[in-house]
Amino acid sequence: MWQRFTEAARRAVYYAQIEAQTDNVNQVTPEHLLIGLLREPEARSYRIAAGCGANPDAVVAALRTPPLPRNPWATTDTPRGKEMTLSARAKRAIDF
Repeated sequence: MWQRFTEAARRAVYYAQIEAQTDNVNQVTPEHLLIGLLREPEARSYRIAAGCGANPDAVVAALRTPPLPRNPWATTDTPRGKEMTLSARAKRAIDF
């Protein structure tokens, strides 16, 4: 699946996984994906958001505070470095 992604898209998913780990959950959500997309100021997604009048840093801050809603089906026992799964909503977002 990941072969069809650009390097920038793979980095965004990687950053989304880091966000999920920081939230201590084992599933990446659409919110994590959005944070991943807006993490690098050089990224096209960051520039597009800024060009539309959004403040990407403020969007990320808003998503982080209060903490992202917890998925009741996600467990908190995923060790760092283990591959996480995408939530059903995140899969739909990627397929879109």
